[in-house]
Amino acid sequence: MTYAPGKREVKEFEPPPWEREAFEQLARERRQAEEQSQRQEQQEQEQEPNEQPGEVLAEAAMQAFRAEAVAVDTDEASPEPAAPASGPAVEVMLSALRAEEPDVTAAAGKLGIVAAVFVVAIGTMLIVWGAVALARTLEAGPVGWLGSGIMVFMGIGLVSLGIWLGGRSLRKQGVL
Repeated sequence: MTYAPGKREVKEFEPPPWEREAFEQLARERRQAEEQSQRQEQQEQEQEPNEQPGEVLAEAAMQAFRAEAVAVDTDEASPEPAAPASGPAVEVMLSALRAEEPDVTAAAGKLGIVAAVFVVAIGTMLIVWGAVALARTLEAGPVGWLGSGIMVFMGIGLVSLGIWLGGRSLRKQGVL
């Protein structure tokens, strides 16, 4: 067997031995159904030899179209198609729909405020600990004030982050 790109040898499906009988029965039923549908088509063609199947379908479609046209004409709808909604009407409709929808972000806003308070508290503790460490290690030299300075700056960063997170959560809730 040689390799040819795009070509693949297709094997014929063979059912497993324990299901072979079921597949053979299914094949017989399909053949019987096909033979029955062919016989039915022959009977229909013998009954109306003048009309072609396409003509019958076209006539049925035209009758359905006429019935639909009559039903539309009897309605009290305007004969002109509805104009697409314009800017202000769409804005009013969308704002009414927005007011009806439940607010799924309310819990996230409350969680954001709780997280902001927690982060501000941790930052405040770091600032206080840094100030206390600076007071106690002032005589230790650069190592003491460097470690306490890092704690103070980390505290300031966490307080800033907490304030930003709280402001953003309150703004999302519409308070600010």
